[in-house]
Amino acid sequence: MDVFPAENEDGGYDRALPAEESDKDDDDDGGDLCRICRSPEGPNDPLRYPCACRGSIKYVHQECLRL
Repeated sequence: MDVFPAENEDGGYDRALPAEESDKDDDDDGGDLCRICRSPEGPNDPLRYPCACRGSIKYVHQECLRL
């Protein structure tokens, strides 16, 4: 389940609420892309997920991570 911060009355953020289905950023092409170079994985350049990030920022090429 995706969560996004909820703005409080002071304009700050102090808790998280579940994302609505319409708020999700779904790619129409259905393919995973590197969050840095926005390219798909290749035969010699697989996509990795080195952290707990989810959704469209989950994947990164090993070489892009080194830059």
